[in-house]
Amino acid sequence: MTKKNLNYFFVLYLFIICNSCKKEELVLPSYLSVQELKLVTTVAQGSSKHNFKDVWVFVGGNYIGAYEVPFTVPVSTLGTQEVEMFAGIRVNGVLTIAARYALCDSYKNTHNFKSQDTIVVKPVFTYSSEVKFPFHENFESLHFFNEERDGDLDTKMVNSGASESFEGANSGLIELSASNPNIETWYDFDRVIPVSTNAVYLEFHYKSDIPFSIGFVAFKQGLFDKKYLNATVLPKGEWTRVYFDFGPILNVSEASSYKIAIAASFKEDLGKAKQRILIDNLKVGHR
Repeated sequence: MTKKNLNYFFVLYLFIICNSCKKEELVLPSYLSVQELKLVTTVAQGSSKHNFKDVWVFVGGNYIGAYEVPFTVPVSTLGTQEVEMFAGIRVNGVLTIAARYALCDSYKNTHNFKSQDTIVVKPVFTYSSEVKFPFHENFESLHFFNEERDGDLDTKMVNSGASESFEGANSGLIELSASNPNIETWYDFDRVIPVSTNAVYLEFHYKSDIPFSIGFVAFKQGLFDKKYLNATVLPKGEWTRVYFDFGPILNVSEASSYKIAIAASFKEDLGKAKQRILIDNLKVGHR
């Protein structure tokens, strides 16, 4: 083959490659944008305030990823597609442990994806119909954290008043000092949580000067058996919601019922004479 022929075929090859690239560039993706999430609840399900961090996204039945809200991501599958989204949380107060929130149904809707268009979706989540809430405490009037277990009658859970509440009339308030340094308080009534392989979420809003422990007290045939105050909650200056999954613990405890318990101790090296814990919208949910 002559040099002239080689040059001709090389130019033809470049033309075909470039032409193919141009054709591929014409098929540009659509974009899916989620800027906010919403949880809708009934009165029996408690507050609709949440701390859903992420959304797990499926388009046309295909998983395209889990993203922290807000986000905008490309979608290569065009045309009319079903979008399914699952609310995501960070489990046990650890930002690196992401999981789908097991108590809510997924959000589903159909959207027409067109090249270079941006579709803004505002997912609305609701609790699944089979979810039960054996504990639900919003501190609006009377509350049920009254069982004294620390030996000091001056340390107790009280109502905060509206000026310090997360929402509504009150939050639960604990105040410790050097003269009254410890608290362990139990919920007044025990509730049944069935054994299963499902998640059991203990969740609540809080802000606190000091770390505290929260969890369950197990009973067998009405008698105290064991404490599972396994969740350590770190201090937080701003209100936040945390989700602790006690399923792996409670599902092997073989207890017939449970109470919720909270414990904390005064920290002498903190430099605060009064150290406070505020809690609101506490609930336990499971399928």
